[in-house]
Amino acid sequence: MAALSAPHGGALTDQVLSAEDSSAFLKEEQNYIKIPVDFDTTLEVENITTGVLSPLKGFMTKSDFLSVIKRDRLADDTPWTIPILFHLPEKYVRYIAAGDAVLLEYQGDVIGRLHVEEIYTIDAGETAQAVFGTTERAHPGVNQLLSKSETVAGGKVELVKKTISVQSEFMLPPQETRKIFEQKGWRTIAGFQTRNVIHRAHEYLQRVALEYVDGLFLQPIIGWKKTGDFDPDIVIEAYTIMVRDFYPQERVFLSGLPTAMRYAGPKEAVFHAIIRKNYGCTHFIVGRDHAGVGGYYGKYDAHKIFDRFENLGIVPLRFCGPFYCSKCESTATEKTCGHSEKDRLEISGTLIREILNNHSKPSEHIFRPEIYKFLLEKAKTQNLYNQ
Repeated sequence: MAALSAPHGGALTDQVLSAEDSSAFLKEEQNYIKIPVDFDTTLEVENITTGVLSPLKGFMTKSDFLSVIKRDRLADDTPWTIPILFHLPEKYVRYIAAGDAVLLEYQGDVIGRLHVEEIYTIDAGETAQAVFGTTERAHPGVNQLLSKSETVAGGKVELVKKTISVQSEFMLPPQETRKIFEQKGWRTIAGFQTRNVIHRAHEYLQRVALEYVDGLFLQPIIGWKKTGDFDPDIVIEAYTIMVRDFYPQERVFLSGLPTAMRYAGPKEAVFHAIIRKNYGCTHFIVGRDHAGVGGYYGKYDAHKIFDRFENLGIVPLRFCGPFYCSKCESTATEKTCGHSEKDRLEISGTLIREILNNHSKPSEHIFRPEIYKFLLEKAKTQNLYNQ
């Protein structure tokens, strides 16, 4: 039996109502206030209730929230770096109080029940500075936060109805991925986080990790991303080609992560590692400027932050950023190449998007031809990027 990482906090949260309980509960839904929620809040309800965000059992109460933004830990001292909040629309504030239960509704369907333990106010600017290191609206994560209500409700949440994100072939919850890893006999699993289509630099990191662990868990983000980032369906399809045609399929598994990007750099790197720990990973790949955006974070700040979390329960694989070196005639990093900057071609998501936007034919050192061909074909019928 594979010895997978224990879930964060010791056990996976499971607060999904049975079909029988959901049916009985929905017969009384007229007795509850219903609050409409967006897609990303729907994903967070699912993530809390299916164990993705273990040990959380609901949206954060004030004690947990303050502890996270001040200490990067929950109130019980469990490491945690990103607030998980239910922003209460202002029109509902006067009708809801601590002790109430409210229904969360997405596109006309009741998807969850929130047991309100506490209603409190956050300072969005202070929160942004603590999480993102800036209050500038040019930062996409800050802009998202500042656009939301500062009144939040904390409390336990239950999942009443699953959406496509949980049912999809590429959206397996932690209980399922853990079963799969155990069936495969993997004892060590490296998780890989991405919001981009596969390119040679990421392929390099993934292959290096495969030399070290039993299995590789590829998990692209499926949730809100900034305008100009790749559409998540495109990312999944590109990775499907890569796994099918180039990787040893018995050692690689692909599934999406149903959550929004925060672009919180180092703190999001720790958050992503905790999530992969819940999915069963023992290791997590942390590359150059992980979850960064617009030069807000240092090149390897996401490496350094893990020094503050020595007992996180998952091992960070701190890899330098790969590039193609014309003198080495291979993909390398600053740790393995002794040549100058003029001999190096940096490979990044930004470069990939520029190549596609300009319809340039990329070097095979940047892109596999099969992936590039797929993207060109897709671009004829749909937009490759978030609008």
